[in-house]
Amino acid sequence: MISLDEISIQAFRGIPDKVTLDLSAPITLIYAPNGVGKTSLCDAAEFLLLDQIKRLDNSGAGRADYRCTHANDETETQVSGKIRVENQSILLTRTLTRCKWKVGSAAEVAVTLSDLLQCVAPSGSEPNVHKNHANASRQIWLRGARFLSSDSLASLLDSSEEAVEARQRLFADLLGVGHLLEAERQLENYQKTLRPLVRERQALLEAAQGELRDRQQKVSEEREEDHLAFLPAANSRLREAGNMLGFSKRFLDSEASDAAELKRRVALLRSDLAARKASFELRRQAEIRMAPDWKSRYLLAQQLDAEQAKLASEADLEAELKNQIEATAATIQQVEQEGKAVREQANAARAIVEELSSSLASCIPSLGHFLATTGREALTAEEAVSLCSSVSSETARSARVALLLSIQSQLSERASERVESENLRQQLIILGPTLASSDDITRLIQESASAEQQVNSLRQKYDDVAGPADQLKQLVAQVSSLLEHAQNCPACGHDWQSPERLKRALEDAQRAMPRGLQALAEQLTAAQHTFGRLSNELHAKRQALHIARELGFRQHTLSEKRASFESLLSEAQLRESANLAQDVFAELKRLELIGNLFRLVTAISVAEQFLERSIDREVKLEQYVNSIQEHVRAVESERLLSLEALRQRFIESRSVLEKVQRALAGAELESEATRKRIESIASRLQQLRSAWLILADSEEWTDEKLAMLSGQLSKEREIIAASEALLDQAEQLADVSANMEEITRLQAKVRPLQNERDRLDLYMQSAAASQDAYRAARVEHANRQMDQLVRVVSPMFNRLQSNEVYEGIRVGDASAPLSWRAVSERLVMDPDTKFSQGQKQDFALSVFLARARGLGGSFFLDEPLVHLDDLNRVALLDVLRAIVLEENRNLSLVITTANRPVLRHMLEKFALVASANRSERAIPIMRVIELEGNPRVGISVKTKGFG
Repeated sequence: MISLDEISIQAFRGIPDKVTLDLSAPITLIYAPNGVGKTSLCDAAEFLLLDQIKRLDNSGAGRADYRCTHANDETETQVSGKIRVENQSILLTRTLTRCKWKVGSAAEVAVTLSDLLQCVAPSGSEPNVHKNHANASRQIWLRGARFLSSDSLASLLDSSEEAVEARQRLFADLLGVGHLLEAERQLENYQKTLRPLVRERQALLEAAQGELRDRQQKVSEEREEDHLAFLPAANSRLREAGNMLGFSKRFLDSEASDAAELKRRVALLRSDLAARKASFELRRQAEIRMAPDWKSRYLLAQQLDAEQAKLASEADLEAELKNQIEATAATIQQVEQEGKAVREQANAARAIVEELSSSLASCIPSLGHFLATTGREALTAEEAVSLCSSVSSETARSARVALLLSIQSQLSERASERVESENLRQQLIILGPTLASSDDITRLIQESASAEQQVNSLRQKYDDVAGPADQLKQLVAQVSSLLEHAQNCPACGHDWQSPERLKRALEDAQRAMPRGLQALAEQLTAAQHTFGRLSNELHAKRQALHIARELGFRQHTLSEKRASFESLLSEAQLRESANLAQDVFAELKRLELIGNLFRLVTAISVAEQFLERSIDREVKLEQYVNSIQEHVRAVESERLLSLEALRQRFIESRSVLEKVQRALAGAELESEATRKRIESIASRLQQLRSAWLILADSEEWTDEKLAMLSGQLSKEREIIAASEALLDQAEQLADVSANMEEITRLQAKVRPLQNERDRLDLYMQSAAASQDAYRAARVEHANRQMDQLVRVVSPMFNRLQSNEVYEGIRVGDASAPLSWRAVSERLVMDPDTKFSQGQKQDFALSVFLARARGLGGSFFLDEPLVHLDDLNRVALLDVLRAIVLEENRNLSLVITTANRPVLRHMLEKFALVASANRSERAIPIMRVIELEGNPRVGISVKTKGFG
């Protein structure tokens, strides 16, 4: 039995500072909202006992993730606790890097994980097991037996294939056979490790045996074909081939002692033979290349000289033709430039004529209006120029036009403003006598305030007096509604003879008003009348002042607008008069004519510059424009004639250029043909020279020398063919000898492979036999434990069901250990397929609590009630109370919850239960620990005991 009576946590998971929790009560309820540290407490207990947090390790977290992120850097991550193992007291302290314990009164020393797990979970592993396997088995046993987390509960509820194996291991830990199941799994893993090794050895053995059979068969066939001794025959052929290739006597006199050396000697000869074959092939190809042109070699040299001389004369002709082309191209370019200049002048003349016509046409309408206004018959060109010069620029003219248009647009508005200003003046004259002074307004304000104060005072007095009277009237109304048959007054006892007369008397009393109250009402009415009269008078005075201010403001605005208009007139050098509109209109027309004349005068200036002379301007404007146009058209005609003459020159020069280009193209084609013939002849001569250089180096090329070289090549071919045949025979004999040596090696290799395979088969058989023995022991022990455990699980499960469906739980089939069956009206069913989620949770809690009742010590349940309804929750609390109140039950359950109703139900169940007596000291039957805060601001603890 192991109990964790107290735990201290600092800088761990969600707990930044140090907190100490007393867990010695039979039930310790940890209440806190989500995110405050409930799961961190359970993780701390698991870390303290097991040196790991399985749910975090499975998610890939490391040891650094155990530390609280918000803790101070100076605070070390540490979990310590007071543990009782049987009758032994231990103070255990664990950090991220070390673990220490203090057993009893001994000094604190470091402790290994193996020693700690051996102390707290000795039955979690079979004796004499390697510490690594023993530690893992004990950690699994402790976690499954002492911690019911959401992950464990999910394993008990889930029916998936993966969850079945987890649930089997969990039940095995609860029943105390987890170490046997772990041993079986280790043996199964051992067999899984051996199987690929056996297959590998078998594959190697079969491959070696197959290769041995192939080589034996091959050697047998070769022996039938050749009865000579293999190595002597091979050495003989090797020596003969060496003599042919000209190897040294020292090499030829020595013989190979084995097939490997023989192959090396063959490879050496083959390398020399390959070099001789390459040299022979090079010379043979040179002989083949020389054959076509050998007899005509001197004639080719003469043809090459003649063709080179012809190519030189053709090059001179091409240079002369290119010079003619360049000169003709320069002439064509000069004609094109002159034509371009003449064409531009003709186009400019045409554009000038069109511009003069267009600008004169745009001036005609405004010019007619101007002449009609001024009484003139015509406008000369000089006058038009002078009229344009009256305005400095087009920008100045546009600005004056904009100014006049602005004045013209405001004329009608200014007339209406003059009428409005006169009306405002008349209104102010009429309103003047009715305006009040500031002293009058002040007096009215003071009198109105005094009247308002008097009204408030009288209303307060009236309310004080009228309040009791109203209450009496309401009381009379209530009494009247209740006195249906009474005829005596309830206040004075007077007899009114009948209930109807009594009700009428009460109604008269209700309508009556006291004389003092009536006088106060009259005074209040008079004061309110006075206050209203003064308020109305004050409002009328203020309204008149407001109207006067509005009229004055509008009159001021009109004055500002008139001043702005007069400023515009001054800027335009105009005065306000009855003919102002006509003057503005006439000026706008004049400016419009000037705007049109600007374009015409500009076109006239351009035309005069084009003609490079001036024409008399003292004529009518239309006549002057027509005269300029005639002169410009004459220039245009002259330019067109010049352009036609240049076009004829261009055509003639173009014809000459094309003729010379055709001659150049013919000369280039002839030169290209000559160049190709030179390249062909030079290539044939170069091929002859390079082939002869390969055959005879720098010797003179003669027919006698060529015949001698051809004879040498024939002898070389015969030597190479004979040497290659001898080397092939020697290599075949070497292969036969090597096969015989390989057969001997393979025969030696097969025997150890057979022995290794037989040894691994024996290990497999021993592991399978051990696994069967462990399985038999586990099944026997599990069945015996299941029989005992089901006696407790079944009544607990029945008690936990708020809606009873199943009468009980019994052990499953003998062939399937660690299995359960549910009984309902003599029907036996599998819980995995028939139980609902809630029933599975009830069943899981029953198994865990039954095992906890049998083991004793500390157990941690993280949010076990989150999915239970109210009735099942009450039933579970009854079971918990029954378990912890049993005599001689040294049991501590640590339960976490974030549910306020669960906390309330727990308090109601255990508030009046007597305290437990443990180790001669009174301990509350339930201790409630409430956590507040969060990892950022810190966690605080409030503790309260019950019972």
